Amino acid sequence: MKLIEGLDLALQIKEKETRKSTILRYSSFVNRFTDYLKMREKEQMELEDFRKREAIHYLDYVLCNKGVSPLTRNNYLQAMKTLFYVLTEREYIEENPFAKIKKLKAPKKRRKMFDKTERSIVSNFLKDYDSGLFLAVSLCYYCALRRSELRQLKIGDIDLVKKVITLDGENTKNKDVARITMPKYLVAYLEEIRIKKYPLDYYVFGSDLQPNPIQCGVNSFTRKHRYAMHKLKEYNVLQSIEGKTFYSWKDTAAADMIAAGFNIITIMKHFRHSDVGTTQRYLESFTDYINDVQNFEVNLF
Repeated sequence: MKLIEGLDLALQIKEKETRKSTILRYSSFVNRFTDYLKMREKEQMELEDFRKREAIHYLDYVLCNKGVSPLTRNNYLQAMKTLFYVLTEREYIEENPFAKIKKLKAPKKRRKMFDKTERSIVSNFLKDYDSGLFLAVSLCYYCALRRSELRQLKIGDIDLVKKVITLDGENTKNKDVARITMPKYLVAYLEEIRIKKYPLDYYVFGSDLQPNPIQCGVNSFTRKHRYAMHKLKEYNVLQSIEGKTFYSWKDTAAADMIAAGFNIITIMKHFRHSDVGTTQRYLESFTDYINDVQNFEVNLF
């Protein structure tokens, strides 16, 4: 079997068990790898001839010639390793050529939460400036919806009577059907904008993040949120926007839920984490424990 044929087969198999957005990501890595093979005139290479040495050369090319960051290089490594595992499981090859390659040390990007004042400033600005983006932020904050889930969300998935959003298993991270409770403030806003006036098969976020029969682009939420944040910085309304991304709203919601007295089990279920450990690690990634301890209010003296 040719190397390229093997990767195409791995993609076909992963397609049966993975979300569409993930398959698109894997496909992009395979396309880049195929371009690399063609450039090296190795598109006819046999699958069994591609070994660890060749895999390292490819990752070095990505890092040095394509100029990607160590973090992005590690993403290439993980994607290719996953696809080659499909082939080793089925004994098309004996060893995964990417299996024993180490990840490079890379500084982790740290998202930052919005504090109470920033949360108010940004939400009020978005409500007037970009109603579609404001709704996306609201669903991310109140319901912990991921960008891929927001893109797939349809008017018919929203039940204002039962106050739940139902997500098809094809569109969730863990492939399970999800029923997400909507807080009362979100329900009231959805009623205010008359979200149910649109056909049930419309995507909530289509062109310009408005309801439409055609869903919005993959990077629409990130791109529009980044633009809005830069506008607020330009207007000197916000002093710093570093680390304040679209997903910062999920982090902010988790912190606000903790401050409101929610226990970790409730947060785990609401965020649809697989176990409490995942939730704990998630909370630890942005919680300022030093500041929390310093502000411990109990006085024994």
